[in-house]
Amino acid sequence: MLPIIKKTFNSSLRGFTLIELLLVVAIISILISIGLASFTTAQKRSRNAQMKADLAKVAQALETFYGDFNQYPVSSTSPNGRIEINATTCTGIGTVLQFGAAPPASSLKCGTAPNDKNYLNQLPGNPAPGGQYYYRSCNPADPSGPKQVYELYAQLEGESNTMPKICAISTPAGYNYGISSR
Repeated sequence: MLPIIKKTFNSSLRGFTLIELLLVVAIISILISIGLASFTTAQKRSRNAQMKADLAKVAQALETFYGDFNQYPVSSTSPNGRIEINATTCTGIGTVLQFGAAPPASSLKCGTAPNDKNYLNQLPGNPAPGGQYYYRSCNPADPSGPKQVYELYAQLEGESNTMPKICAISTPAGYNYGISSR
């Protein structure tokens, strides 16, 4: 007769069951999705704050320009990407200017080199992917007269702020935040 061999299992060698593994994976997935949503929201808030600060910086340069010429620059773009301002009168031509698409290479200058006055070394780049800023100046009473007001717009992410238009032109599509000289 053969001896009976009894198999014994050591309880310390047992593994996890399939249910336990699936439960752990599900919990980890939920935590990752919550963390990712919070991170994305924080990124949007950070970009929105940067856009508001950028517009304030440009507005300060525009106010300095206004102090020198008693009007805001008329916006148009030049081949080198800066706000083009007429070299002699510093009033420029045009109606709107979109800037801020990466890489930021524009500046706000007046005059001809080497004696031009620099109001803003570099127009800020928009931190949002593919985002741009929008600038225009006008005289609501007399479109052909000195540019007495300006509007700056940005495309904030996940916010629905509005700004009433000052210039007779409608608010540009897609822009939901703005500041003006009034």
